[in-house]
This record gives sequence, C-alpha cells and structure tokens, in this order.
Amino acid sequence: MMNSLTKEGKIVVFGGLALLIAVAIGIYWWQRGDARLVQPPSNKDQEPVYCTQDAKLCPDGSYVSRMGPSCEFAACPGE
Repeated sequence: MMNSLTKEGKIVVFGGLALLIAVAIGIYWWQRGDARLVQPPSNKDQEPVYCTQDAKLCPDGSYVSRMGPSCEFAACPGE
C-alpha cells in the first residue's frame, strides 16, 4: 500500500480543510446578515418629505414643530 501521509500529516490536511469550510460558512453568514443590515426596506414610490422648520406656540408656553408626511403641527401638550 502507498501511504505517503503520516498520521500527523493527515491531521494537518483534515484540520486545514475543516478551517477552510468554517471560514467559507462564516463568510456566507456574514454576507447574508450584512446584506439585511445595509439594505433597508425600499420605498421607491415615495418621495422624501421636507417640512418647514417653523414652530407653533402652545397655550402652556411650549412650542411644537411640524411632523410627518403631511407636515402638520404636532399636538400641544395636554391636547
């Protein structure tokens, strides 16, 4: 029989293969998770909304700004 690898050589070869497989699996999972973090849900149909930065004086003396997609003033405290 031709057995050119010693017991230690076989351990090194199989250990190296196991390491390569572990790295490949790690890269796959990292890329899969990274893609989900980098690409948020797409809102291609919606244009960004920019509201003016004016403020409304509330009866209690506080101020509220415009909010949301309709740019309406937020409710005053207690309303």
